[in-house]
Amino acid sequence: MVEVTARVDGVRQKHTQRNHTATHLLHKALRTVLGDHVQQKGSLVDPHKLRFDFSHFKALSEDEIKEIERLVNEQILLNRKVTWKNYPIEEAKKLGAMALFGEKYGDIVRMVEVDGYSRELCGGTHVQATGEIGLFIITAETAIAAGIRRIEAFTGDGAFKYLRGVKERLDATAQILKQPEDKIVTRVEELLEESKRLKKELEKTQAESASGEIEGLFKSKAVDIKGVKVLMHTFDTKDQLNTFADYTKSLNYPASGVFYNPAGQYAITASDAAIKLGLQPREIIKDVNTSLGGRGGGREYFVQGATTQTIDEAKIKATILPLIEKSIK
Repeated sequence: MVEVTARVDGVRQKHTQRNHTATHLLHKALRTVLGDHVQQKGSLVDPHKLRFDFSHFKALSEDEIKEIERLVNEQILLNRKVTWKNYPIEEAKKLGAMALFGEKYGDIVRMVEVDGYSRELCGGTHVQATGEIGLFIITAETAIAAGIRRIEAFTGDGAFKYLRGVKERLDATAQILKQPEDKIVTRVEELLEESKRLKKELEKTQAESASGEIEGLFKSKAVDIKGVKVLMHTFDTKDQLNTFADYTKSLNYPASGVFYNPAGQYAITASDAAIKLGLQPREIIKDVNTSLGGRGGGREYFVQGATTQTIDEAKIKATILPLIEKSIK
């Protein structure tokens, strides 16, 4: 016979106790802030963290999370006594003990009481006073199913390590920005505004560049089809294509642009004067889609399509230009 000696890891147990008792405080705080409809739907308690699932119909606001966190830490600072005792189940219910919805209990149950604050049916290990929890920090609040939310949190050493990590990242950010910690938010806001301004300036410059490019192309490359200046040209980006389309529409003479790229994307644009002559991009693209096996559509002056085929100038000349010519009165 082999003799085995079992020993409880006291440090590990103490961490677990902190997290377990904290779930009871959290449960009560949730019902206080959100309402009595809140019911526990699951939990995970280990030495490193806690997780608590509960019924609620929407995401918690930042203010609600702060208030829940404040209430839990308030009970920790009050260092309330935690006791547990077995009761007949009906007596425990009369005492107001919360029970897990749908859980089956025996005739005798164990009730854990945080003195003057909460009573729950529970068989787990707990601290003897709430002050032993030390600190409670909520790190995440998410949805896990319809009507079910989840809170993740740290207590004790875990909460301290979490805050230490936040402080280290804050210090690093302050060094990068060359600002004291209390000025970081203001500096980041300033940088974001500057980034927005520079982005707008860049977009304006790119649009002006694209407009200048398309203006020169219409003058040098456009072909005349029944009095309509038709330009065939490639495009690289959606923004560039939109600029080309807007420029074509703004022309005060009959003009049309046929833009494409090797990836199989194509577009047809037209000025108001060209549309008055019968050039209808939305009608033309229907036949183009049929011919190229593509799909697409759009507005009166600007349509887009795409196909799995490779598009080049030769294919444009063979498929789209004849349709443009046919449409012009």
